[in-house]
Amino acid sequence: MTFTTNPGIDQTTATYEPANQSQENSQYVRYSNARLVNATLFNHTTSGSYSECLSGSTNEKYGLAKSISVMPGCRAMWLPPKCTPNTLIPTAPTGPLR
Repeated sequence: MTFTTNPGIDQTTATYEPANQSQENSQYVRYSNARLVNATLFNHTTSGSYSECLSGSTNEKYGLAKSISVMPGCRAMWLPPKCTPNTLIPTAPTGPLR
């Protein structure tokens, strides 16, 4: 067991780009089931062109998921893309997980 006061940061971005797919597939749940769309209109990654289509149909209701392990007393925060701690909305969960 390891105790530390050093906060760790797990920050990843799924780009869906072909060059990154093998690495991203190992980091996200349901990555291999994603229906990719090659349209810069929907893409929000730097110099990319792919995004995931979620149309609400049977196989397009749920997007990627990522699981991280936290222990009692840990603080966890999720930031939407293009968001920094300085631009958090007031209702964002920032306290300890219960």
